[in-house]
Amino acid sequence: MRLLITGAWKCSEKAVGALENAGYETVFMQDEKSEIPVFPESIDAVVCNGLFLYHGIEKFSRLKIVQLTSAGFDRIPMDQIKTNGIALFGAGDVYSHPIAETVIGGVLQLYREFEFFSENRKKHLWEKKRTLRQLEGKKICVIGCGSIGKRTAKLFSAFGCCVYGVDLKKLTDENFVDIFPPQEMKAVLGNADVTVVTVPLTDENYHLMDKSVFAAMKPGSIFVNVSRGAVADEDALAEALEKRLGGAVLDVFEREPLSPESKLWELPNVIIIPHCAFISDRNHEELEAVILKNLLSVVKVTEKSDNKSCDAGQEKIP
Repeated sequence: MRLLITGAWKCSEKAVGALENAGYETVFMQDEKSEIPVFPESIDAVVCNGLFLYHGIEKFSRLKIVQLTSAGFDRIPMDQIKTNGIALFGAGDVYSHPIAETVIGGVLQLYREFEFFSENRKKHLWEKKRTLRQLEGKKICVIGCGSIGKRTAKLFSAFGCCVYGVDLKKLTDENFVDIFPPQEMKAVLGNADVTVVTVPLTDENYHLMDKSVFAAMKPGSIFVNVSRGAVADEDALAEALEKRLGGAVLDVFEREPLSPESKLWELPNVIIIPHCAFISDRNHEELEAVILKNLLSVVKVTEKSDNKSCDAGQEKIP
């Protein structure tokens, strides 16, 4: 099987050796925008991020496997992937841990008002703060209960929080008290001290968090977005932060980098992170482990089933 690996994955020689020993013929392409080094119709599998933003998937007539280096699926033609029966693997589990830790860290920074003490340190000023809040016992709403949402729920649960979820699927997970359908989201938000959004960006989720949703949120509550910027209406969010919400932790924005003119920069109750919540000193080793597990599993199952579809791996979209 011919495998195209783009620069989105900095694979080790050991990983390449394992793939080639399993029967893959590896071809490398550093820049996903550049010309493909082989005929697309000769490629059976790809490891990429945004390859199909620059090269039409219809050219890859033999394509059987797509392994993404990202958690989201908004940069690939999902309809064609499903229609053609292509096995699709994401890398959400790689990034769920650092993203969940960023969520917790951001909320704690707002609750414990670390910025206040940081500013006083610069002034050598000793001043107590009597408005600090405690995370234990708070109600958390996680919108989107995939790998990132589940990991976020687990960490909040460890702090003694009561965590509720909102998801299209009726899931069960020990770290959620209950998981509600989207039509009940506003009712859940009305009781949540912290709302965390981890949903993928789809046509249905564009500006999911709009003016009416922010109006339904509990006054003084914290809003966290670690999904995609366009999931939230930023103008409505800025207005809600000025009038209703207690703060926000924002890792993603509708247009990146965030414009210097954005109101969000000036709001004192907002933590702005330049889309790097996913970064960790363990990204590389964990991504390599996930990719190898998925691609090697596909080869083994394909051999056994005489090229029939396989269900091995993580986050496969049928």
